[in-house]
Amino acid sequence: SLFAEAEPVKVLRRMADFDLLRFIHPALRLTPASTRLFEGLRETLAWHRIQFPEEAIQRWYLYLMALLDSLADDALREVCARLCMPGRLSDRFIQDRACVQETLAALARGGHVQPSAVYALLHPASLGGLLFAMTKTTRGESRRVIAHYLSDIRKVRPGVTGRDLQALGIPPGPRFRQILDRLLAARLDGEVQTPEQERALVQREFLATS
Repeated sequence: SLFAEAEPVKVLRRMADFDLLRFIHPALRLTPASTRLFEGLRETLAWHRIQFPEEAIQRWYLYLMALLDSLADDALREVCARLCMPGRLSDRFIQDRACVQETLAALARGGHVQPSAVYALLHPASLGGLLFAMTKTTRGESRRVIAHYLSDIRKVRPGVTGRDLQALGIPPGPRFRQILDRLLAARLDGEVQTPEQERALVQREFLATS
């Protein structure tokens, strides 16, 4: 494929010179901004490869996000249809684009953000979407927050499990998710450090009045 090339920007420049990008979409152009995105992706992918050598990433997906970044939402949907993307992939691509925009807008507001809030903001995004957001942002702090999420925050899990909650007399059901989400937030924000402290939190917040 185009993005399997060692130098996709050179290939895209040749396509632009021969006015071939219009066959992907009439509004598509290779701009200085998209070229900078491609160059930034090379650095982001190199960082990811060093940090997470065992984690696979769809390189072509990121480059396609960069190529189509300037298109409006309606045009993006047209391209997905023209490229005959399967429905699930097309939906994910459009969702990732929206998620990148929302993520960067939220992070641009600045100020201290609790780890639990970072998790809530970034967890819905795919790995590809997060790496693209890292590439697209011009704010060093936003890039640092996303890198921290990928390196540390996303790996955190509560020590207490559903089986532990059952042992405390809580029946399986929607309440499990509420309790486990609360425990994860407490872990992330340093409210609790051990399973014993987590059980105490459950007793205090979910069982004291039940």
